[in-house]
Amino acid sequence: YGDSMGGMTIAGGIAGALFHRERPGEALTMDVSLLSVASWATALAVSNALLLGMDQPRMPVDSPPMIPVNPLIGTYPTSDGRFINFVMLQPGKYWADTCRHLGLDDLVDDPRFDSAEKLMGNAMEAGGYVAAAIAAKPYAHWMEHLRTMQGQWAGVQRPMELAADPQVRANEYLLPVTDAAGVGREL
Repeated sequence: YGDSMGGMTIAGGIAGALFHRERPGEALTMDVSLLSVASWATALAVSNALLLGMDQPRMPVDSPPMIPVNPLIGTYPTSDGRFINFVMLQPGKYWADTCRHLGLDDLVDDPRFDSAEKLMGNAMEAGGYVAAAIAAKPYAHWMEHLRTMQGQWAGVQRPMELAADPQVRANEYLLPVTDAAGVGREL
């Protein structure tokens, strides 16, 4: 999702910069990141949260937390209703380290999951173990405990958290606005 939007943004930015260089003859700097694209994509939720001073209630999700062929790609709920997102495209490479970080050491050498092919063939079962482990502890625990994990993961930020994120602020992704009454406010 982010990679696709980021790729389109980069392609459009390059085309625009090349056109601009051709016409006025000056080069432009293009700055695109996954964080900037995610901030843009969630702008409505972030703006509403900032205007209301609170995050909106989360809609219920009733689908499995992971895709059915890879238990290390998905959004897993924590014990306190937050989410941890895994995006490990190579499940065989990251399975052992992930298991150790989740307290699932006994699954590292389990014959159902001891190769990428078997892990993907038994993804729903493996994902059930991952989901249960993550659901057993709160978001703050996982944010600290998974810091040394090798694979790609992130805590899912709420709109208010994204708005306060130091990188979002440093890159000035949020801009001041003037409302219909002419009142300026910094978001």
